[in-house]
Amino acid sequence: MDYAELYLWDIPVVWSKPESGDRELISLRDRTPRIAAEGCDIEALIHSEMGRQMVLQFEDYIRYGDEMDPAYVQKWHAQGLDKQVMERNDFYHRWALFTPVSAREKSSRRYPLLFVLHGSSMPINWEECSGFLPIAAREELIVCIPQDHSLQNLLRLYDILTRDYPVDPGRVYCTGYSQGSAQTNALLFARPELLAAAAPCGCLAGPFSMGMEPEERVQHAAQVRVPILTVCGQQEGLYLVPYYEDAPQRGTYDARRTNPRGRETARNRLPVQAPNAAYKVESLNLRLRSCNCPEVTLEEVLACAESEDLVCRRIGMPFSKTEVRRIYGCDHYIGTVTDRYGDDTLQIVSVDNFPHWPAPSMAELVWEFLRHYSRDTETGALRDDRKS
Repeated sequence: MDYAELYLWDIPVVWSKPESGDRELISLRDRTPRIAAEGCDIEALIHSEMGRQMVLQFEDYIRYGDEMDPAYVQKWHAQGLDKQVMERNDFYHRWALFTPVSAREKSSRRYPLLFVLHGSSMPINWEECSGFLPIAAREELIVCIPQDHSLQNLLRLYDILTRDYPVDPGRVYCTGYSQGSAQTNALLFARPELLAAAAPCGCLAGPFSMGMEPEERVQHAAQVRVPILTVCGQQEGLYLVPYYEDAPQRGTYDARRTNPRGRETARNRLPVQAPNAAYKVESLNLRLRSCNCPEVTLEEVLACAESEDLVCRRIGMPFSKTEVRRIYGCDHYIGTVTDRYGDDTLQIVSVDNFPHWPAPSMAELVWEFLRHYSRDTETGALRDDRKS
């Protein structure tokens, strides 16, 4: 498949923030093999509707060098969003804030708040292209995209936003991709009561990339109840799925990452080696416990390699419900786990032939899941609008 925007795949761009060692000019076509598993058919992806949507999604990042380019700001204003970059004089502390134009009016109306957290080494204007802004314009959400997504700073921004902006404290959500998923996990395990639901994406079902959480935090999250959706690529370079396959051992990760000012950008140590199936299952069970879902054994996961259910076979675990949905001409394998309360509060999605990159379908899938949940601000009880 050829299309008019195909040339965007070949425009060299710097994809990372200043302190990263990966500051080369490189096209998305040449970058994609670095974030894909060996089995990913990259040319097929590029010449598909999914590939077209992938490059169109990041067209603004390719096109606009200045994140506050007047034409870019006006683009979102015309769609109903005001953009600001707060604390802009400090690159590593700045944060983008998108608010509905209607929020300028003095009224008692309160808006949902969505934190969107960037991946490792990525600047916030890269994350602005992950697909959530069109949803924010359509649904009238307040969106916060911080460069510093440490737990300490997220809690600081939560206090600022709920104090100074018309935020509905019962409808606060957090999502992120790759390292952004790890920081989403950090927030939801440290302060689950602040969130109505969360979507850590581009990671295992459990938070393997930041180390295992203490059991007391897992149990606290289970008590509070935070519904979880995670979306990943079937051919990610991190070899996230299927869970029954060991990831290739291709060297080690740095123990800690810091920016030039010495602030840690990762909350905990990264694993020395890529995860094998046993480690994946351990991580998965952490998530299952935190979501009040039944745990699985390594034997059950290994058996999924021969499962008659395509979704169980692709993702590599047993599910309560499964669905294959075709979006942009690409199969999406969707598995749902029912918790002990009878609610479908854990969903895992894998996108066929897709690398370690936010899929064009990801944001809509995330919001489709998150939007149903809210939290009673007096009792802390989780609410699902489909049950009211």
